[in-house]
Amino acid sequence: MITQFIAEYSISLLLIWVLFGLASCSYSQNDEKEYELDMSNVKKKTTVMVYQAVVNGDNISRGKVILGALDLYSDNEYYSNSTVYFDENNHEIYVSYCSNENRIKPYKTVKTNWIDSKQNKKQAMYVKEYDEDNNFKCTYYGKTLYERDNAGKLICTLIYYKSDNNKKYNLDTLSFSQYDSYGNRSGAVEYELKYDENEKKNKRILKSKTLYSQYDNKGQFHKKLIYNSDNQLVEELTFEFYPNGKLVKTQNDKYYKYNQLVSDITTNYTYNDNGRIIEKIDTGIEQADSFVPVRNDLSDEENEKNIKESYYGKNLKLKSVNRKWSFSYDNQNREVYRCFYDEEFNKNYKPLSGMDIPPSCGRDASYKDNEKGDWIEMVMYDNLDKPSKIVVRKIEYY
Repeated sequence: MITQFIAEYSISLLLIWVLFGLASCSYSQNDEKEYELDMSNVKKKTTVMVYQAVVNGDNISRGKVILGALDLYSDNEYYSNSTVYFDENNHEIYVSYCSNENRIKPYKTVKTNWIDSKQNKKQAMYVKEYDEDNNFKCTYYGKTLYERDNAGKLICTLIYYKSDNNKKYNLDTLSFSQYDSYGNRSGAVEYELKYDENEKKNKRILKSKTLYSQYDNKGQFHKKLIYNSDNQLVEELTFEFYPNGKLVKTQNDKYYKYNQLVSDITTNYTYNDNGRIIEKIDTGIEQADSFVPVRNDLSDEENEKNIKESYYGKNLKLKSVNRKWSFSYDNQNREVYRCFYDEEFNKNYKPLSGMDIPPSCGRDASYKDNEKGDWIEMVMYDNLDKPSKIVVRKIEYY
């Protein structure tokens, strides 16, 4: 629940952030060299191709080249004719994307500058996108700058964009972070800038703010509150940790307009000796149907009734949740096999005629490695059983 203390604290904190951000965040215009690759930091380069998988009995071979593939289990994306450059800590520092191998220039490049690559501390990201044809009639530039204090803590993030028709960058999004006297992050607030036709200038619009609290002696927060642009609590998370810092349990409560509880999910985690998750269990309640928007043609009372009925059903109840995942890994500690069980899904699933219930266990990836232990071919599987795509990496070391 949103207590009066939290509400007052968040409002005062918001004012501090505004003043703090205006005083601390700065930016100076630089030239196009910011977007260029610096080879002095490159330790590895990979060139990627993605193929349709062709299955013939037990044999899996490469079919036609396709644009790309999304790994549904890791959220990694792979694109044909893309080239990725890595630093000594195996972090991406530059990526170029080409729609085909004959293209004169890449249609997109992404450069990442790191303050401390070992600790995942970014300094800036530079994204450059060209017009799709080879005439390059228009180029778009976007940059994200991360400003930090002397201790390396993130103070503010600024996102700029422009086209080659503009001499100056426009500030699109900015966010500020605040820390307590112990150096723990206590909150963050994010704005977007929108042009006001009446005032003929950009205005700062609040997107969201987040509060962190209940830190332990290892600097880990145990509570996180997320508010929307209307200062309404939309998500409340609590965390429990093992002594080694790994998560034991999370509780995630989500709310919607009118303080409707959308979900209340508790997740428990179990790990192997290498620190990888081998079991994850969700229990609790969640909405029975998908997202239901607020309609402008209805009154607040009608919207509340509509949302309740859509989320809770006619009996105004949420459905129960009992889901379980288990994971297996290869000798490189990469996930290759998983099982999934959903009590509600298995109970109510009605397959189409001639179709079986999807498998609950199966392979999700397989790899071939080079002599250095880096994978050079990955087979991706759909629905935990069917080879679908093959990602091939050509690797050069520096």
